[in-house]
Parts: sequence; structure tokens; C-alpha cells
Amino acid sequence: MDVQQKTLLNGASPSFLVPDRAQKLDMLMHVQEFSAMIVLITGDTGVGKSRLLQAAEQQLSIHHQVISFSATQMISESMVIDTLSEQLGCLPSLAEIESVLSHMQAQEETLHVIIDDAQLLEQDALEILLTKSLSSNGWHLTLAGDGHLKQRLDEMQVSLQQENFYHLVNLDVLSEEDSNHLVKDLYQQAGFSALPIGAKQLHQFYLLSEGNAAKLIEYVESDQQKKQKIAGRFPLTHVAALVLVGSALLISTLYQGDSTYDQEDAIAQLLQQGAKAEPVKKPEQVAKTLLADDKKTSAVTQNKQITQNTPSKAVTNGQTKPVGQEAVPVVEAGTSELAVQNTPQALEEANKAEQEINTRQLEQQKRVKALAKKAVAKSRLHPLLGVEGKSYVLQLLGVRSKASAQEFVTRFSRQLDASDLNIYETKYKGAPWFVVVYGPFDTHKLASKQAGSLAKSMKGTPWVRPLSKIQEDIRQLQSH
Repeated sequence: MDVQQKTLLNGASPSFLVPDRAQKLDMLMHVQEFSAMIVLITGDTGVGKSRLLQAAEQQLSIHHQVISFSATQMISESMVIDTLSEQLGCLPSLAEIESVLSHMQAQEETLHVIIDDAQLLEQDALEILLTKSLSSNGWHLTLAGDGHLKQRLDEMQVSLQQENFYHLVNLDVLSEEDSNHLVKDLYQQAGFSALPIGAKQLHQFYLLSEGNAAKLIEYVESDQQKKQKIAGRFPLTHVAALVLVGSALLISTLYQGDSTYDQEDAIAQLLQQGAKAEPVKKPEQVAKTLLADDKKTSAVTQNKQITQNTPSKAVTNGQTKPVGQEAVPVVEAGTSELAVQNTPQALEEANKAEQEINTRQLEQQKRVKALAKKAVAKSRLHPLLGVEGKSYVLQLLGVRSKASAQEFVTRFSRQLDASDLNIYETKYKGAPWFVVVYGPFDTHKLASKQAGSLAKSMKGTPWVRPLSKIQEDIRQLQSH
């Protein structure tokens, strides 16, 4: 396989696990098979929570029915019930879901519910999921989220008067050994029979990523793409030609010296002409040049001082002569051009010129301050207010927590253009509501097309909304 044909996964989640994650997966499977406890997977963004959930889903689905979704689109209680009912093939109600679960229990079947980004779930939705998982005919529940989700579960553990009802799986950053293992598997899955990088670059990848799996994959893919571009620009035939030219230049350089050049050696003649074009100065010549420049600079400085200290005298052949108010300065032969007198008229003109310069500087400062004020005022405006109101955007998320919205943007900034992801605040049921939108798009058709392409990765179809309505919400909130 050629280098140009070998590509990495382009952001897709690998199906393999490093040794540490494999151990965590074994523990997760053990809890799910032999316990009714809820499994909570936590860790920083990019450590591999989603990948671990995918691996768990693959193993559980062999013997059990599994329903998995991301809370980025399934947030409220009604949304969760609709999703579960659709997967179970029943009417969208909690009573119908319980009926199906009772039937599954009679058939000695179990249902596993796996939810990613569970910190985005509204409280009523989370309570239903937890309560049902603790009942005798409930489902087995696995949640993945941030530290805020763990805090919510701890609080619910107290309110439900349950002790240790969840098992915590905390994912840390990768060790260097696991980092190297991940890189090797990445290249192997991409079709490389041997690792194309050395130990030094492996170590550099680990230092750059700081053990973050998502960053590590990004650095490896970026490095591979650069190598592919270089290989595309310089095929082997071009490289061979460059080597031949370089060899010819090297040989011609070795032949240079005081000897006479062969008239037929074109490369040698060019090198000889280039050497004659700009002769290299000896150190003694450079020192003399610098010394002469210093003397000229000193003379200029002394002449300026004479001019400033003796405004009423003229210098003629090294002698000073008093000058009256009506006297005309005379510069005789041999007199330095820098030793010019300052007459009262010249001083007055100089003062006027200085005042004009000061006035211009003050006006410039005022303009700069005015522009700075405009820039500050503009920076306070929401980015969406500066876009044409006839455009359309895709609403990707709406949550109560601003931190959750920001985490969502961070999560999808690799998949989507980060400059087109925006968060704006509005009100929902009298409380703050933070919405993540993507766009803008010039037409409703373009927005709908993009929504369809994102539906699979987002596990739900984004909502196409006119930007003008969103701008109204932003202005309304800013006016209060």
C-alpha cells in the first residue's frame, strides 16, 4: 500500500482499547452482568468516555437488548420517554415501557440503557432513569458525563435514601505506555504493517497530548496528513532530480579555487561570477569602515550642539561672529553645512511647526480613543447580531447550565467549524436557558441539508431556525 493510500481514521472513534481502558471495560461488564448498580463513567473531555461506552455496547448487545443515545438531543423527560418507546416498539408512555419491561423479565431478558453526555439531562429525566433502574423490573443503566453529573448523583443518592447505588469508573489521562500502544494501534488499523515513526516521535506525541486520547489521535492524524502532502508534492522522480542537481552543485563547488575555470563548465562560471559580484571584506576593512562611521556620527552630534547653544552667532572658517537682528547669515567656503544659524524668524517658524505637530498628535490621540470606544462597544455585542437576519441557523442544544453548553461546543469543535458554533442565553419557563446554534446558512434549503448530514453523528436532527427570531431573543435579554 502506497503512502498516499494510507489514511488514519479522520476523527472516527477507534474500536480498540489500550490496556488501562480494557481493564475498566472488564470491571464495567462485571458490574452490569452481576449487579443492579448504575455505572457512572467520568473524566475530562477527550479521555475516552465515549469510546469506552461504544466498546461496552458492542459486548452487551451480543446477549442483551441495548438502547444507547447521547443526551445532546434527548434532554427532557418527554424526549427520553419518546426515545425509549421508539426503540422498544411501544406507545410513548412510561406505563407502556413498564409493560414491555415486565414482559422481558418474564422471558428472562434484560434491557441495558447507555447514555453519553448524561450531564446534559434535565433533572426530571435523570430521576426517571435512576428510579426505574433501581426497581425490580427495571433496566441496567450506564451513564457517562463530567464531574457535575457525579455531584448530582451524590445528591440524589441522599434524597432517594439509597447507599452506594452507583459504581464509579473514573478515566484518567493515558500513561506513556498506553499512549504508545494507542498510536501503534492507530497505524495498524490504518493499514501500516510496520510503525512508520520512531521512539522519539512517539515520546513527542505523548508530551504534546499530555495523555489526552482525543488530542493524541488528532496529532497523529495531523502528522500523517502533512507527510501525505509532502509525498504528493515531491514524488520519487522529483526527489531523484533534486539529488542529481545537488550533486552537480557540490562537485562544482569542490572545483572552485584560484585555478582557471574551464570555459565549458557553465556551473563553475556562474559560481565564479557570483563570487566576484560581491567581494567579501576583510576584518581590517570592516573595522576601518566602522571607525569612519563613528567619526562622522560624532561630528554631526557636535555640530548640532553648536547650533543649539549659540543661536545668535554664525560660524565662519571655525570662528564665531556676532549677528544682529537684521544680519543675514553668511556661510563661507569650507564652512560645515550643519552649522546654520537660528535667527529669531527661524525660531518662530520652528515653534509654530512644533505647535502644529502637537496639535496633530492630540487630534490623532482623540481619534484613536474614539475608535477604541467603538471597538469595545462592538465587542460587547453578540456575534449573531452582526449577521444578516434573513439567514438560518441549526439549534443543536438547549440546556440550563452554561458550563454544559460550553462543554458541548468544545466536544464538537473538531467535527464542526468552531467559528460557526455560538452560545446565546435566553429564558425558558422563567429560568436562564443556554442554546448552542451552528451557522449561519443563507437559505433554509442549505440549513436543512446540513441538518440531515449532522443527524447521524448528533444522534438526532438539529432544528432549523430563522436567525431573526434568535436575534430578537438576544436583544430582549440585553435590554433588561
